[in-house]
Amino acid sequence: MTVFPSRYVCMFSITIRKNICVINTVFLTRKKEMKKKIILAIFLFLATLINGMVPDSAEAGSVVIASDDWIFTNTGFSSRPVDTSNFAINLAEYLTGDNIGKIHAYSDFQSLTQSSLINTLNNAGYTYTTGYGISFDLETLSQYDALFFSSGLSTAGLDVLEDYVTGGGSVYIHAGLGMSNPSGAATAWNGFLSQYGMGFGTYFIGLGGATNISSTHPLFDGVSSLYMLNGHPITGDNIIATTTSGTPLFAANAVPIPGAGSAPEPSAIPEPATMLLFGLGLLGLAGGNRKKQQ
Repeated sequence: MTVFPSRYVCMFSITIRKNICVINTVFLTRKKEMKKKIILAIFLFLATLINGMVPDSAEAGSVVIASDDWIFTNTGFSSRPVDTSNFAINLAEYLTGDNIGKIHAYSDFQSLTQSSLINTLNNAGYTYTTGYGISFDLETLSQYDALFFSSGLSTAGLDVLEDYVTGGGSVYIHAGLGMSNPSGAATAWNGFLSQYGMGFGTYFIGLGGATNISSTHPLFDGVSSLYMLNGHPITGDNIIATTTSGTPLFAANAVPIPGAGSAPEPSAIPEPATMLLFGLGLLGLAGGNRKKQQ
């Protein structure tokens, strides 16, 4: 890349990896010596220009867990039709980032596959599908904005799911299954969930139908109670909703991409015109210094 008259040539190699700009090499070939401060100024200009176009931080998908499996059944909708519909749409919006996208329930259980939930989400504009008839690999899962789960996965499946979340996909998981094995949900999921600051307890909490919800989280806008039977307690640091007596029922966490900055505000992107003027100023400085040397 020639930036000065033919005697002053600046060569460089640039790589962008995961939002980080790396300038691999910078060197000069010249007939006469160029001042180091001009080289440094050009280097800083290029780094400022390119890094300014790469965001400082990024967020992966969100993970939401619920205590019980009855919430989105037809019985749950019949018991609390408005609250359950509001919660279903709030959840879809939260997990997909307000985009009307694709959600797949990797389940054949009634908790996620009955008509009331399917119709509510499809009528809201989402594409909601169910079942085990998709390949559980990252390429396939990445076609969906969010995934719903009722039962656990293999170790390999959990590794794929972790990659899916890190890559921007979001997940909803409910407990409440396994009356003969109350610790089953914790055994199946807590290894995966612990990295997001949440988990399932190992016993049932005896919820008994329409359950009043105490929460200020936006997932529960327009939601005062939901239908829940038995259910597992939620553990960890990211509790977002409880019973009115304080029993944890839901948790949620937005997951930062490893190695990315955590600032909530994206960095300002330099305007191309401003950067162009800055670059022309550097060229002028180079020309002035060259005349002084001569």
